[in-house]
Amino acid sequence: MGQRPSNPRRTTAYHEAGHALMCIMEGVRLTKVTIVSDENVAGSCGYENLFSGKFPEIDNSERVRLKMEKRAKIALAGAISQKLLNPHGFRNYHASADYSAAVKMALRVNGSTKQAEAWLKWLEICTRETIQARWSVIQGLAEQLLRVNTLDAEQARKLVAELSRGVEMKGDTEGAYSRH
Repeated sequence: MGQRPSNPRRTTAYHEAGHALMCIMEGVRLTKVTIVSDENVAGSCGYENLFSGKFPEIDNSERVRLKMEKRAKIALAGAISQKLLNPHGFRNYHASADYSAAVKMALRVNGSTKQAEAWLKWLEICTRETIQARWSVIQGLAEQLLRVNTLDAEQARKLVAELSRGVEMKGDTEGAYSRH
């Protein structure tokens, strides 16, 4: 974390690795993760539509709220990974679409802007701690993306499982882990 300044391709790999890891951690079906750019994005992480057949605007069920929480964490994970890689090189516009998605979820779940801001802050803390505790997994995913450009769902899941072996969580100590 906080390594040497990054080139744009490396930054994108870490950003997309953050999204991919959070999908897997939250049990959301990943379809692919790529650092192949097009005219609109530098990379992308595809995953299942959590709201297929649901209307979050009118469905206030606990199930839909939990799906919005997952969606917001996934959105936040890219920028958090990118910031951890290069804290001084991150600019908010690097993740504006991701932040917009997280804010949308926050406003739908909560009754006021103040509640939405608090909920988002809490999710940022949870997401940051998850990523910090699994930083070696993020690094491995990002490095593999730099080698092959794209991972399908199965490749990403297998790699995360392999990289996660021996990562032991120590209580709720922020960012603590050990490798065996």
